[in-house]
Amino acid sequence: MTTINNFFKEIEKILYAEPSKEDWDLFNDLEDYFIDNNEPIFKESEKISDLGYDMQDIIAEMGYMDDFTECRRKIKKLYDEMKKEYSK
Repeated sequence: MTTINNFFKEIEKILYAEPSKEDWDLFNDLEDYFIDNNEPIFKESEKISDLGYDMQDIIAEMGYMDDFTECRRKIKKLYDEMKKEYSK
């Protein structure tokens, strides 16, 4: 399994989980996973790595919000774009 596939699984854990008070921790864990694994992700796909940085920006915005619904929507959109890019 590739690092990108593992990254996708980390994203899916959040996107397909019911929103809860633990969302902030889950999103921070996702961000940590991306930071820790960005080098192999970049080697597999520069575009997916770039989209991962966009995801980090969204997660940073979450620190100022009480409702993460819009952030989840934005991350889902990025995830869909990543999946499309990876299937090329």
